[in-house]
Amino acid sequence: MQSSVTINNESEQTQTKEYCLYCMYAYQSPDKPGFIANLGFRFIYTLLAWILLGYKNSAGSSFFVSLLFFVSPLCVDYLKFEPSEKIRKYFKKISLCITFFWVIIGILGVFEIITLNNELHIQLSKDFIAFRSLNINISLLYVWYALMVNVIITLLDWIICEYPAENAKKWANEFNS
Repeated sequence: MQSSVTINNESEQTQTKEYCLYCMYAYQSPDKPGFIANLGFRFIYTLLAWILLGYKNSAGSSFFVSLLFFVSPLCVDYLKFEPSEKIRKYFKKISLCITFFWVIIGILGVFEIITLNNELHIQLSKDFIAFRSLNINISLLYVWYALMVNVIITLLDWIICEYPAENAKKWANEFNS
């Protein structure tokens, strides 16, 4: 099944472009996205998860497990979609780098290469063979504030996203010009 679109441009020449409708819709899901399948919900979810991440932390690896649960959905979300706008493509690359950094920190904590001590400071484990003489002592509060970058990223992504109605206007203008 083919559809043709007739375009009149400024030089009054008529162009006809043919499109295969089966090809256009081959990769689209017949399911309609629900309420939670939007960037605004992702921002709200990330904000609430970030707040809960700062609640009642204790020594050990539980913070790092929670950190992985915090950044994993973001990582999957960033890998799942390919933005169409140039600024969002660039933004996605930055977001992935920041998210992968936190994934690495979470994995290092789960395997107890870095630990959370009783004073809620992150430090390099004394049992880890490499870098034993390196003294790293970072307050968990600073880490929690640094994680706020992920919340800000989800907010900015929601703000700079163009919605389908706006894209439909652009699409119509492209065919008419």
